[in-house]
Amino acid sequence: MKTKSTFKKMSHLLIGKILIGIFAIITFANTSAKAQNCTVTFVDSTSMCDAYFYGTPMNAGNGINWTWNFGDGNIVTGPQYPVHTYAQNGTYYVCVTIYSANGGACQASYCDSVVISGCNPQNGCNADFNYSVANCTVYFSDMTQPTPTDWWWDFGDGGTSILQSPSHTYPQSGLYTVCLTSYDSLVNCYDTICKQVQVNCGNNQQCNADFTFTVSNCTANFTNTSNGNANSTVYQWSFGDNNFATGLNQVHQYSQSGTYTVCLTMTDSVMGCSDSICKQVTVNCGVGVGETYRSETTLGIYPNPFSSVTTITYSLTQKSVVKLEVMDVLGNNVAQLENEMKSSGNYQVSLNADKFSSGMYFVKITVEGRTSTQKIVLDK
Repeated sequence: MKTKSTFKKMSHLLIGKILIGIFAIITFANTSAKAQNCTVTFVDSTSMCDAYFYGTPMNAGNGINWTWNFGDGNIVTGPQYPVHTYAQNGTYYVCVTIYSANGGACQASYCDSVVISGCNPQNGCNADFNYSVANCTVYFSDMTQPTPTDWWWDFGDGGTSILQSPSHTYPQSGLYTVCLTSYDSLVNCYDTICKQVQVNCGNNQQCNADFTFTVSNCTANFTNTSNGNANSTVYQWSFGDNNFATGLNQVHQYSQSGTYTVCLTMTDSVMGCSDSICKQVTVNCGVGVGETYRSETTLGIYPNPFSSVTTITYSLTQKSVVKLEVMDVLGNNVAQLENEMKSSGNYQVSLNADKFSSGMYFVKITVEGRTSTQKIVLDK
C-alpha cells in the first residue's frame, strides 16, 4: 500500500481562543445551557492524510456518548479517540459533542480547526527497484520517483543496507522477500515496496527440484518429486506465509484463504548442486459458524511526531501471537515491546523513548505472519 507522509506536531490544548469561543457559543447555545459544568475539549495530531483526535471531558461523570463531526461531511458516534482519514489537503472545522447516555444533564460541545497538509499523492514517494541475479549475489537498482534522500533495504535474510543501489550475497539458494523503504526529506514522504527474489547459488545442471500438491480446505499436502539422493540432499520448504520446514514431504495448515507462493529448495552435498522451484498454491478455508477471516492489523500511534512518550494501539479479531518491535533506519531492533499470545480485543502500549536519539524510527507489528509497519518521528 502506497503511503504519502508529512508530519505536524501535536497541538496544545486550545482554551480561550476568541474566535472559536464565539463560534461555539453561537452554534451550541442550546446545549451549553444544559451542560451544568460539563465541558469537553480535544487536541489533535496529523500524519499524512490521517488526523488523530484525543477528547477530554471534564465534570462529565460516567456513561458519556461521543459524536464527532470531522468537517468534511463525515460524522461518527462512539469513540473518544477517533482516527479520521481525509481525502485531500485543507483546513477542516472539527466539532465534538458529548452527552449523558443515561439521560443526565451533561451535554457540551467544542470545535477547532485542523490543518491537513501532507495528503498530496502528486508530490509523494513511489518506491520501486529492479534487480539482477548472478549465482548467490543480487544487484539492486533503486527506481524510486522522485529520487529520495534516504534508503533502507531489507534483503529478507537478516541483511540490510542504506545504500541507494546495493548488492547482496545470500548464503544459500532460496526465495527471499526484499523490501525497500525510500524516504524523501524534501517533500516529507516515504514509501515501501517488497518483491520476491529467487536466488540459485549452485550448479543446477544435476539437481532438479520439483513437487506436486493437493489442497483440502486450509490444508495443503506437498509431495516431493525432486531427483536428489535421500542420504545427501537437504530439502527446505517455504510456504509463503512466513512458515518454513525441512524434510522430504510436507503437510501444511494455512490460517486463512488466499494464494501463496510455495518454494522448495534442494541442496545435494554429493552432487555439489542446488536447485529451487516455486509454485502458486490457492487454499479456500471457508468461513464457518463462529469463524472470521483474519484481517491485517493496523497500528495507531499518537502523538506522532513525539518528544518522549507515545501510545501504540492495535486490535485483534481473534487469539493470535503478537510481536511488536521498534527498529531504527538501519533495520536494527532497538525495542521489543511485545512477543506473546494475545486474546481478541483492543490493546495499547506506551513507548518511552527517553533513551533514544532524535530521528526516524519504524514500529513493526507481526500478527500470525502478517506485518504492518508505520514510521514515527522522535523530536526531542
